[in-house]
Amino acid sequence: MKANKLFEAIGGAKDKYLEKSERRRLPFVSYSGWIACAACICIAIMSVMLFKPETIDVAEPDNIKLESISSNSIFSIEGMGFEAYDEFSMNEKLKYAPIDVAKTPATLPVFKNLSYNPYSLPYGLDEGELMELVWDVLEGLGIDPFAKDLTNFEKTRVSDTRGDPRGFLLPDDSVLQIRLTASFGFITVYADGTVEIQYTNGIALPEEYSIKDEPRLAMEYLCKEYFALLDFDNPKIIISEKLFDSGISSYITVYDNSENLTEDLLNYIYEKAQFIFNDDGSLSVIRINNLRSVAECIGQYPTISAEEAEKLLLNGTHYSTYSGEMEITADAIRGVELTYRTSDVERMWLPFYRFYVEMPPNEFTGEIAYAAYYVPAIEPEYIKTEYSPDFSFNN
Repeated sequence: MKANKLFEAIGGAKDKYLEKSERRRLPFVSYSGWIACAACICIAIMSVMLFKPETIDVAEPDNIKLESISSNSIFSIEGMGFEAYDEFSMNEKLKYAPIDVAKTPATLPVFKNLSYNPYSLPYGLDEGELMELVWDVLEGLGIDPFAKDLTNFEKTRVSDTRGDPRGFLLPDDSVLQIRLTASFGFITVYADGTVEIQYTNGIALPEEYSIKDEPRLAMEYLCKEYFALLDFDNPKIIISEKLFDSGISSYITVYDNSENLTEDLLNYIYEKAQFIFNDDGSLSVIRINNLRSVAECIGQYPTISAEEAEKLLLNGTHYSTYSGEMEITADAIRGVELTYRTSDVERMWLPFYRFYVEMPPNEFTGEIAYAAYYVPAIEPEYIKTEYSPDFSFNN
């Protein structure tokens, strides 16, 4: 789902929806009796000015001078625990990584995180942009807000939370989320661009599509059913081999596959969707990321190769949440992938090489885990060191 499919003016929105409501339906849901909430939605929409935002452009403007990036702004451990993976999780991450590190593009975009806040609150879109996202989701689901589709409409503001108690960083009147209640569950849009659709009792798939027996076939069906919501031209489905092994809810990831390596990576990191299923195989939640709506591209930065990054890693130039004493050797490196970190407590989002480093066996269980170590994928000259000679987190 892309945020650039929005209404030009609120005056024509009702006619547009009334026309579409005659030929579109919400997937799987049969409506028998809904309590109209058109009035409250109209009031909410009339209270803001809707406009069509510009699409995020990752192209470098002409003659731009690339600015130095503070090392303090690109890796945060606030709210994080130690990041490590078992062998299965590590192998799956490498298996589904969009870009082979041997084919890293010559340049990659760096983004300013417009959702930055130290309180991990969904922040970034203003109230008008958030209302546009509401319209976008309703259109994608085929729901007519002016008919009898919704039962409640509520906004949550910063002042309603304890995350930023004195408005230290976020204005108290900032809207963090908008939730719409429907007979099937809830539609929630967050100010960081995330969309969540919850089906209270789950939605059973048609008999011929079993997410347990033939997950790929079932997901191909769901991608078609939710095509207007996802707005993916070429959906790529990522199915874990451990789907439903745990006996609890499981999810499958989908993103818009692109022939352009950079766009493919950005789609996978910033705009993927997750379909979450109950243990009986019913669809319970659809969660869609739209993080590029809260990202400002500051330029295309020249990259380094994975081999160069490995040298930096072995020399101690890296970031990690692992705080123990461990000497990293080439033999201990079990894999590497190209990725972005997208935490809301990091001011800048830039590409990293994430190395998986084998740790000593657990002294009690003998199990082996793999610690995550990060090396920026852009040329080191653009990293402005703030706290150590080689900007290593561990030094």
